[in-house]
Amino acid sequence: MAKRRIAGQKLSKSRVFVALVYVLLTFLTYSNTFQSSFHLDDRPSIVYNFNIRNITNLRQIWDFWPTRFVTYLSFALNYLFGQLNPFGYHLVNLIVHLTCGFLVWWLVLLVFSAPILKEERFTKPAPIIAFFTGLIFLIHPVQTQAVTYIVQRATSLAGMFCLASLCLYLRWRLSPPGRTTKICYTASLVTGLLAIFSKESAIILPFLLLFSETFLFPSERKSAKKSLAPFLVLVLVIPFTMAVTGSVSFKEMRRSCEGPVGILPFHYLLTQFRVVVTYLRLLFLPINQNLDYDYPVFRTLWTPPVLLSLALLMALLTTGFKLRKNHPLFSFAIFFFFLSLLPESSFIPIRDVIFEHRLYLPLFGYALFLVGLLSYLLRRKSSLTLLVILSLLTTGYAGATYQRNKVWRNEITLWEDAVKKSPFKPRAHTNLGLAYDAAGEFDRALAEYSRALQINPEYAEAYCSRANTYYYLGEYQKAINDYNRAIALKPYRADFYFSRGFARGKTGDLKGAISDWTETLRLDRYCAEAYYNRGFAYYLMADLTQAIADYTSALTIYPKYRDAYYNRGVAYAKKGEVGKAIEDFNRTIALSPQYAEAYYNRSLAYFLAGDYARAHSDLKKAEELGYQPNPQFLEMLRSAAGS
Repeated sequence: MAKRRIAGQKLSKSRVFVALVYVLLTFLTYSNTFQSSFHLDDRPSIVYNFNIRNITNLRQIWDFWPTRFVTYLSFALNYLFGQLNPFGYHLVNLIVHLTCGFLVWWLVLLVFSAPILKEERFTKPAPIIAFFTGLIFLIHPVQTQAVTYIVQRATSLAGMFCLASLCLYLRWRLSPPGRTTKICYTASLVTGLLAIFSKESAIILPFLLLFSETFLFPSERKSAKKSLAPFLVLVLVIPFTMAVTGSVSFKEMRRSCEGPVGILPFHYLLTQFRVVVTYLRLLFLPINQNLDYDYPVFRTLWTPPVLLSLALLMALLTTGFKLRKNHPLFSFAIFFFFLSLLPESSFIPIRDVIFEHRLYLPLFGYALFLVGLLSYLLRRKSSLTLLVILSLLTTGYAGATYQRNKVWRNEITLWEDAVKKSPFKPRAHTNLGLAYDAAGEFDRALAEYSRALQINPEYAEAYCSRANTYYYLGEYQKAINDYNRAIALKPYRADFYFSRGFARGKTGDLKGAISDWTETLRLDRYCAEAYYNRGFAYYLMADLTQAIADYTSALTIYPKYRDAYYNRGVAYAKKGEVGKAIEDFNRTIALSPQYAEAYYNRSLAYFLAGDYARAHSDLKKAEELGYQPNPQFLEMLRSAAGS
């Protein structure tokens, strides 16, 4: 009993040590990210996304992006507790990433416990390999895009659930039958389903499980068929969900394959040969990282970059096959890397051929291979030598990650870095223009948009962004001209119509503005702001019934839309429905107790209702908050109260 207690104490102490090191180093490495701003897709997904602002409306969150429901539900929880403070979003991202690190550590230990690796010569270095594999996974610079870029929580969250599903499945396979193992199997299936609804790339999970089963338990293949069947069904979940909900625009996918710059499946596959080699370079030598690579699309096999890349990849895969018998750990790592890359590096065209966050889960294979290789090469040296080398390596990675995270500090630092590395990428220039816009540097912003359009005269996003700047500067006709060009190029973009509606409204074309916001809602039925602004346009046209209907629709989507309550209250008051107006002003004030105009208008409503005492109280509160009331109303209220 004493020996068991001592062994248990050692195991417990080792877990505490791993936890302390992982938590400390991960938080130190990412300590300069907690106030980093929202970037790029963070804006439509979080900042301007009303769908995540009502946590109780799960249907609305589901409809926004069904196949990423779990991810957007997590954003809704963030918004519930912290609104748009980036700290909470970064903290959750880091916690998810840290959890993945622990799961990687556990997964390596489980792999070493499998029949194919349980010989003494394989399992002796297992604790060191597991520890440093998890640590490299946590602090490698390539992971910054999946962790610091908030919206890429979809990637890390899917990775977390995939790793959890793998770990729980292997825990079930390696344990004797019993209640605990049944719980592990069920939990593996549940986390697999959560992975599927975090990001579409998790479709690879059933194949990772099948690979792990057949590779780690080679003599038990027949018994695996029944246990894997429920997981293989998960493969159908994503395409079925896409088909039923229409969450993926297959027309848009076809557009990406058409035209002079379209990417056909074969072209995408050829390009991915080169992209995967770039990924390998980034893993071994993480320099010149870039959010927005200007990467060429290869359209023929008979070019040196494609042929050489294909030869290298085939050599690696052949090596993986040859190593299976004598060095199964290396073989497992190689095949895991390539298999987990497949969803985004195969023949299915994706608009952006390369993104660093796609290496998030594959990095497990790289880290396991690297640490295992160093352990093998230094097997005749002392353990201290291995520990020193691995510690120096991880320290270097940690320093590089900290430096890379400085680039993510704000939009200007991020996009200046991208433009420097991709000077001929119109999207990089456009997003740098947006960053300058936000900083009030409008001349520099316009210059970046124009530079983007010089590179690609058909880049619709640059036209829309330049139009937004012209709108802010009061040059409404120039804005409308650029919106027109953007819409002509991409008539399916709801945000283009939405923005043009404001410019048309400013020129007095209220019917045109209403038409644009109606088209916005046809393309995006959950755009609360389109309902709100169309309602205001109807109000200005004295169509109070339609204005009230649109404000109500906006509030259905976002029940905490303060301005919608306020404007609907004004419309009700003008329509003579004073009681309803007072109710809306009450809700407005409940949401914003310092809203002086709401007190003033509620005062007017109380006056119309004959409640002069409350009218006087609200008027006094409005004045205390700095509102200057209409002198004529003051006189009317005094006269009415005096009589």
